[in-house]
Amino acid sequence: MRPETLSLRIGAITLAAALGAFAFFAGCTTSGNSNSSHSYACGCCEVEPTNKPANKPANNVSTDGKKDGGEEVCYLPPAAQTDIITKLKVGQVAPDWTMKDIRTGKDVKLADYKGKTVLLKFWASWCPQCKKTGEERMKPIFNHLVETKRTDIVFVAIGTNFQDDTAQSQKAELEVRGHGWQGVFDADGSATRNYGVDGIPAAVLVDGNGKIVTFGLYKREWGDSLDKYLNQECTKPQ
Repeated sequence: MRPETLSLRIGAITLAAALGAFAFFAGCTTSGNSNSSHSYACGCCEVEPTNKPANKPANNVSTDGKKDGGEEVCYLPPAAQTDIITKLKVGQVAPDWTMKDIRTGKDVKLADYKGKTVLLKFWASWCPQCKKTGEERMKPIFNHLVETKRTDIVFVAIGTNFQDDTAQSQKAELEVRGHGWQGVFDADGSATRNYGVDGIPAAVLVDGNGKIVTFGLYKREWGDSLDKYLNQECTKPQ
């Protein structure tokens, strides 16, 4: 074989190897929200844990809520989804509202929960994802809060009047499924409009000072991150 022919073949092999390596790494794509507690997932490289802690608490807290000098860390709330709820900003005071309790008929105000973290879920009784959210997300957390006698976090289901849904239908849904959290009905749709809710199930988290912590569609990755945030000991008042 002539030297120049051998040289050309070696060059072609080297070029092919280089292109193959480029294609391999170019195939790595990231997914997930970089603003949430979720880490990236790469298609052809090592996947980082999805429960990677996001920040440290103000003081060290162990799993039983006692100071222990450890290096316990806390999850941050997920980044707000402004395409789902269009009239809110993180850090602003949440618009107050007054609605009827679907069980007792008495007036309930957001201001009644001052000093507590409040999860507001906008929903409807005909909405399959709303039902799934109640059963698979809210119920386990709610039951744990009851079992551990935590009263610093409360759930309020705000029933929308979408597709002519009614307080009676929403009351029946909560009772059939044994959901013990507060239920109110947005009869005139004013709260839904004031919050800019464009889809359900939508959730808004409000802190003890009445300020918005985060908001979004309560499902998939955003819902997973919110659940982790609510479940941790670090959400207790320090």
